[in-house]
Amino acid sequence: MKKIILLLLVCCTIVTTKAQLNAGEKAIGGSISFNLQDYNTNNDQLATPSRYARANAFITLGKFISPARERGFLLSYSLSSQTNWYGNDVTTITHTIGAGYFRNYYKSIGKNFFLSLNWNISGNGIFSAGPDSSANGEPVMKTKGWGISTSINPGIIYKIDKRWLVTMQLNNIAFLGYSHLEEQTIQPQNSYTTTTNDLTAYSSLNNVSLGSISIGFKYIMNPK
Repeated sequence: MKKIILLLLVCCTIVTTKAQLNAGEKAIGGSISFNLQDYNTNNDQLATPSRYARANAFITLGKFISPARERGFLLSYSLSSQTNWYGNDVTTITHTIGAGYFRNYYKSIGKNFFLSLNWNISGNGIFSAGPDSSANGEPVMKTKGWGISTSINPGIIYKIDKRWLVTMQLNNIAFLGYSHLEEQTIQPQNSYTTTTNDLTAYSSLNNVSLGSISIGFKYIMNPK
C-alpha cells in the first residue's frame, strides 16, 4: 500500500509541475524493448520446458502543447514466440500491430534530466500461427483478432542537446486491456474455430524484468 501511495504522489507531482521544455516543439520518437524467459509449463501433469521471447517497437509523433505536456499519436509492432519442447520444438509466432494516442507529462529534476509520465490508449490487430506437435512443422493453428488497451508508464529522459533526447521507460505499471481472438485449428479430417474474449488488468511492478523497460530517443524537429 505504501508503494502505491508513493507512486501516486510521484505521478501527481509530474502532472502538476512545469518542466523546462518549449511549447510548440514537435518531436518524433522511437523505443524498443526485449524480453526472454525460460520456464516450465504443466501439460498433463508433466513439466514441459518452454521459452517465451518478445520484442516491441514504438514510433511516436507528438507536439508540446505546454512546457510540461506533450500529446500525439503512436504506432507499435510486437513480435513474440512461444516454444514448447514436447520431444520436438513447437513454436508459435505472434504479430501484433497497433496505433493509438498518447499524452506525456514532464518534470525537470536537474540539468538536462526530466521525469516523465506517459498515458496511452491504442487498438491492435493480432495474428499468430504455429504447428501441432505431430504436424511436422506445418502450421495447423492460426489465430487472428483485435484488442484495445490503455496503460501508464513512468520514465526518465536526458536531453543531449536542443534536438536529441534519450528516453528510458518502465512499461505498464498499470495496464488494462480487452481482446477478441478467433483460433482456427486445421486438421486433415476436421477443422474448427474457437473464440475467446479476455479482459486483462495487471501491473509490471509485481514482476519487473528486462522486458518491462524500454529504451529510445526523441528528436525535436523544430527546436526553439
